[in-house]
Amino acid sequence: MSIEEKLCRLGVKVQSFGDTYGGYGALTPQDLAAALSLCNKVGQEVIWRRVMQESLREEGYNEIYSGAWNIVLGKKLIKRPDAPLVAMKILDEALDDYTQQYNCRTCGGKQYVTRGTVTRACPSTGCRDGKRLRTDAERAKSIGVSRSTYSESYRDAYNVINDHLTGILPNAESEAISCLIRYFR
Repeated sequence: MSIEEKLCRLGVKVQSFGDTYGGYGALTPQDLAAALSLCNKVGQEVIWRRVMQESLREEGYNEIYSGAWNIVLGKKLIKRPDAPLVAMKILDEALDDYTQQYNCRTCGGKQYVTRGTVTRACPSTGCRDGKRLRTDAERAKSIGVSRSTYSESYRDAYNVINDHLTGILPNAESEAISCLIRYFR
C-alpha cells in the first residue's frame, strides 16, 4: 500500500503527483517527513508509526517515553536493574498496539463471519471492529521474556503505559492529521 493510500485511510487526501505527464511520482518517506515536521512532535511519532510501521525515535518518542517512564518509576512497577530498557520495550509494544491494530483472528478484520449462507457478527470476545489487542504471550515473546515472567512482572507496567498513551495519543494524532490536511491542500 502506498503512502498516499495510508494517509487517505487517516482522512488526509493527497493528490497523486504521478498521474500527470511529467509528474513527480508517488510520495516518498522524505515527503511525509517534511510534512510531519510542521506537526506536533508526539503526533509525528504516531503518524509515522501508522504509515511507515516503524519508529522515528526522535523528540516525540522521547517525550512519550519520559512521560511513561515517570509513571512507571513513580509506581515502582518494574523492579529490575535494566528497568529503563524494559520500560522502553513495553512502551514500544503499547505504541505498536495503538498504531498497528492487529486483525482479529476469528473474522480476519471483517467484523463478521460467514458459515455457508449464514453471515453473523464476529463471535470473538476480543474483537473490536475487526481489530484485536495482542495477547500476553505475543507481547512476552516480543519483549523477550517468558509468558509467566511477563504476567508477574510486566503486565501491570504495560497496562499503566497503555492507559497513559490512550490519554495523550488520540489528541496528538488528530492535531497531526489536521496539520497534514492543511499541508497537502
